[in-house]
Amino acid sequence: MGITFLINDTVTQSTHSVLKAIQGLPVFELASICINLTLFLVFLFIISARQILVCVSRIRLLKDDTPVASSSPIRRSTADGEIRVVTVSTGFKLVLLCCFYVLFLQFLALGFDGVALIREAVNGKVVDWSIIALPAAQSLAWFVLSFSALHCKFKASEKFRLLLRVWWLFSFFISLCNLYVDGRSFLVEGAKHLNSHVVVNLAATPAIAFLCFVAVRGITGIQVCRNSDLQEPLLLEEESGCLKVTPYSNAGLFSLATLSWLNPLLSIGAKRPLELKDIPLLAPKDRAKTNYKVLNLNWEKLKAENPSKQPSLAWSILKSFWKEAACNAIFALVNTLVSYVGPYMISYFVEYLGGKETFPHEGYILAGIFFSAKLVETLTTRQWYLGVDILGMHVRSALTAMVYRKGLRLSSLAKQSHTSGEIVNYMAVDVQRVGDYSWYLHDIWMLPLQIILALAILYKNVGIASIATLVSTIISIIVSVPLAKIQEDYQDKLMAAKDGQDEENF
Repeated sequence: MGITFLINDTVTQSTHSVLKAIQGLPVFELASICINLTLFLVFLFIISARQILVCVSRIRLLKDDTPVASSSPIRRSTADGEIRVVTVSTGFKLVLLCCFYVLFLQFLALGFDGVALIREAVNGKVVDWSIIALPAAQSLAWFVLSFSALHCKFKASEKFRLLLRVWWLFSFFISLCNLYVDGRSFLVEGAKHLNSHVVVNLAATPAIAFLCFVAVRGITGIQVCRNSDLQEPLLLEEESGCLKVTPYSNAGLFSLATLSWLNPLLSIGAKRPLELKDIPLLAPKDRAKTNYKVLNLNWEKLKAENPSKQPSLAWSILKSFWKEAACNAIFALVNTLVSYVGPYMISYFVEYLGGKETFPHEGYILAGIFFSAKLVETLTTRQWYLGVDILGMHVRSALTAMVYRKGLRLSSLAKQSHTSGEIVNYMAVDVQRVGDYSWYLHDIWMLPLQIILALAILYKNVGIASIATLVSTIISIIVSVPLAKIQEDYQDKLMAAKDGQDEENF
């Protein structure tokens, strides 16, 4: 009992001393240890959960008397006669090089500090083992990161896993913070502040910065070329091997924000005129077949809910593409809000130029706000316009396919009242007008919001006199209503005349 008590007391004292030593570490080193260990635990949890799911699926297969080997995707692809060629880009090789380079640096720091501490312990000195806490945690983290990145090659993954990308981003942020703190300490203390942690962090920061850039993009640079006689399309004249799908389908966040996924096509167009084979295929979600299936499914659901009533085509379109419209609405809202940052802050900027400084460094802060607002406005404008174009394309392709299939199913009697010219007119004109409505979809709520924001800024600057602007706005809206109705009547007459001309031609 006495020996057990003595051992427990020794372990308790050692634990308390280690905890006190760890608590005495610098803030960013302690944060780095905590973040890396937390992400490592998340990594272990994900791996364990996947293994549990695999075991459960195997148990179900055994219950169904299905061989486990048939569940392997590699065996299925081989059985189908598919030949896969994995092409690894230079970017992925650089990612692996950076990961193993940082891992080597962390192992080097761990070995250097460990040998130094062991020598001190042998000489009978008091040893602070918390010094190796940071390189040990970093070595463990970068060991997992390096082999996780290498695992993407064997899995032929075209995108890095989300956990891997988040880990790289946190590592870069902590590295920058440590670099800033070490730089300030070096200016004060000089060479006394230099140690293995500072040198390793300085040497690893460029590699981690590159990994941060890769994490934002999310693309591995691995391309899988498939060649199978069973997978060759019958209708599309596509070359066997790699089917070039638009990079937009798997573009990362940075690529989407900067539209850099267009660079390969633009680089070819800058060298020579584009040919049909240079244009990549649409992503499956952007093809007319997919959009028609979604629209037709919602149309049939509405018919099944109320068979006695003709379903609403507008409601079917809304149910089919509301997610894209909602995403565009977010970009439109952010764009509208940041576009009024300049008019709202201009009065403070004028006061600052007049010599009235409200708080220190006001000029830098105002310039930063103007720059950030304009940057966000530019990015959201591009994404908004691109999203509107894609939404209109989806609606047009789905409606065109629906009208065409409806025309094929018309009886001879129905074709007498709906001529081929009318059907062509539906697909060429009416469907186009419905697709173009995506540009004006958000005007219903954007116009009142813009009026409210403009009047609020006017009221802030001129006070009660802004009511005159409100009155003039209301008058202009009232005057424009009859003009819009007249224009609509002329447009209806024009379309009716065009329908009559098409009937005569066909």
